[in-house]
Amino acid sequence: MDRPDRENFEAARAKLVGLLVECPMDPQHKGCPLSEKRSLPFSNKLDWLKSLPVHELQNIYSAHVNCLKTKDSELVSLEGRDRFADLKINK
Repeated sequence: MDRPDRENFEAARAKLVGLLVECPMDPQHKGCPLSEKRSLPFSNKLDWLKSLPVHELQNIYSAHVNCLKTKDSELVSLEGRDRFADLKINK
């Protein structure tokens, strides 16, 4: 039972490594919890990420997901369509 949580934890951490390098949104959200960390040298980014407790990783990743949803909603309003509507997700 512990294994899925550990896998989710590692998957979230791996995604956050990429987000520490660069924000996928342009411009990035002013309240992004990773914005200040992006200017650190890469090894310091990894050290910081490794030091975070699980709940903090979850909070940061949740903030990222919410930001994407907000930005997508804004684009839908501007473009009149969902840019992810054609994306098929395998479950």
